[in-house]
Amino acid sequence: MDVPSVYIPEGRYTKGWKKPEGKGGGEFWASFVPHPLDEEDVTEAVVGSGFWIDIHETSNEEYYRYLKWCITDENCGKYTQTLNEFNDTFVFLPNFGLDEGGSGTVLDSHEVVSWWGRATGVTWNNPFGNLTGVVNGGKSKSGLEAPSRPEDLMLSHPVVHVSMTDAEHYCAQRTAWDNERHGTPGGVTRLPTEVEWEYASRGGKEGRVYPWGNKERKGEEGAYRANYFQGTFPEMNTADDGWSQTSPRGNFGPQNAYGLHDMVGNVWEWTSTVGGDGFVKKGGSFLCHSSYCYRYRNAARSFNSGDTTAANLGFRCVHVSVEKKGKEDRKDKDDEGGEIKKVRRDNAL
Repeated sequence: MDVPSVYIPEGRYTKGWKKPEGKGGGEFWASFVPHPLDEEDVTEAVVGSGFWIDIHETSNEEYYRYLKWCITDENCGKYTQTLNEFNDTFVFLPNFGLDEGGSGTVLDSHEVVSWWGRATGVTWNNPFGNLTGVVNGGKSKSGLEAPSRPEDLMLSHPVVHVSMTDAEHYCAQRTAWDNERHGTPGGVTRLPTEVEWEYASRGGKEGRVYPWGNKERKGEEGAYRANYFQGTFPEMNTADDGWSQTSPRGNFGPQNAYGLHDMVGNVWEWTSTVGGDGFVKKGGSFLCHSSYCYRYRNAARSFNSGDTTAANLGFRCVHVSVEKKGKEDRKDKDDEGGEIKKVRRDNAL
């Protein structure tokens, strides 16, 4: 499986939220305060060894090819989609139009944020409910605008509704391919740590709000650089950036000097770092809005239990030549070695 990646050299940087200075600073950022539960504390972070990181988020096509191979290859093991203890997945109710009954059944809305709901019958290949298959095409029985895009377009979108457990399995199964491609016998492909992810997102630059700098758009009314929510959240997404749901990978071009795409916006990305009531996810998504979830930033972070799946949650992998245990930021200060609680956090969505 040939997945494009770029090498990120070892180094150190200032991790976390720090008010930007210089070009693009301004009054807004001077008064901006991240959500206190997100713990975007400023720390000096060290990346002890270089690594390769996927240029794009993992796509539906890549995940589909992996599953086809995994089902038939004895080295992969029998694949089953991880189900959390609630046997459901999270969907954004205003724009997915799931039908009652049948595939894509909405169980209820979230107890705190009513625009999120729990649904059954929704998977990576059926991300928006009834008959919206990624691989075989289709559209919603409800008549609402569920994804009726051509198959090749949907295959190029980031895969969603994938738990951390399944994301880890996908990355691990790529190890042999990546070792051969990079000439790194004994290397490991896995999810990035939070420190690695944010280091890569910053593109070798300090003090940036976004991967590209401190201004959200090119010029005052210029082009969008990422897929996030425009309009009135959560009622109306005007999709000024061209997309009300996920967008094809790379649609907005590279976001930093490393040539990485969609590091912020489009879908949240799993990391292996323990945080909050589960694991840290980074990058924000197409459902982030400046009035509610201003998390399409380098420093932004949120949390989910490892068995959570959602309509705006995906991943990308990293490859290291030799795994150096203890050198990477695999656990944060909240991890005391105890069992990780499977608790749903409102701000995690």
